[in-house]
Parts: sequence; structure tokens; C-alpha cells
Amino acid sequence: MVSAKMANAQASPRKMPKLDATADQNTNGDSQDILEQIDLIQTQLDSLNDQASDEILKVEQKYNQMRKPHYKKRSDLIAKIQDFWLNTFMNHPQIAALLDEAEEEVLRYLTQLTVEETDDIRSGYKIIFQFKTNPFFENTQLVKEFSMSESGEMGTTETKISWKPGMALTEKSGGEKGKVKVGAKRTTTLSLTPGIR
Repeated sequence: MVSAKMANAQASPRKMPKLDATADQNTNGDSQDILEQIDLIQTQLDSLNDQASDEILKVEQKYNQMRKPHYKKRSDLIAKIQDFWLNTFMNHPQIAALLDEAEEEVLRYLTQLTVEETDDIRSGYKIIFQFKTNPFFENTQLVKEFSMSESGEMGTTETKISWKPGMALTEKSGGEKGKVKVGAKRTTTLSLTPGIR
């Protein structure tokens, strides 16, 4: 009850500061000076933040280079596991829901997936899909590149797929056939153990 009274209470005239015209003019002048000082401090903070971003970028670039041999070793080991990428995608609930059976079959031929950031890290990255010879397309490598323009707009470019005759998945009918809603269970279970379904 006390808090409700306090919330509705207004300052009584005797508690309100009384300002004469001269004091009001001085306050406006003082406020302008203070705002200019605040603006100057903010400019200095922005400059420090820019310097920090540049230093952080240098550290990230350094460690990205140091990570590359480890990524390579990991990738070489992953390539030895049959259907690794198919199982990985099929065990991801959101991705699995987007794939139909024909796309799953294509993933059986995916041997390596690599993400490469641009040198400055901020302007984009590309995803490189390596495939072994397959009945669907001629390409052994497909690349999807995401780039950020100076104005902040995201753009993409991708490899044109050289489909083998009659194998273009983008032209096959039955659009939704084989697809499952996000979170729904599939009737086929995939295992991380090669050769076991």
C-alpha cells in the first residue's frame, strides 16, 4: 500500500527546486558543455573499441592459422569413416527434416566438408563440399560462399552443379516426398557405426 502511494505521489511545490531565469540560462549552457564532453569521451571510447577489434582480429587470424593442421588431421580421419557426413546430417533434427531420400543418397558420396573464413574474418566465409565420384554430378567439389559487402549486405555465390543426364535432383518431381517435419522421427535409423543401419 505504501509503494502504491509513492508511485502516485508527486513532488510538492515546497520540495521542487526553484530556478530563476539566470540559473536556467546557466544550466542550459552548462548542459551543452557537459554534452560536448560526453561526446568527446564517447569518441575516445569508440577509438579504443576499434583498436580492440583490430587486435582481437589479429589474434583470431593467428590462431586460425595454428588450427589448420589440426583441422586437416581431423578431416583426414573423418574421411576414413564410411557415410560420416550422411550420418552427421541425418542425426541433426533440423537438417534431417530438410533432406529427401535422393539428397540422402548424394550425401553418401560426401567425403569432406570444410569451412574457410576470409582473411579478415568479418567479410565472409565459404563452405567446401568434397565428393567422390558419384552417379549424380560431375563435380568433385561444390563451394557455397557467403560474403558481406561494405554496406553490410550479405551475398552468396555457389558452384554450378554439372548434373549427369537425368540425375538433376532440382528437376525431379515429388517435391515434398520423403521429407519430414522438424522434430519428427524418421522410420529409417542411421547409425554412426559403418555398415549397420
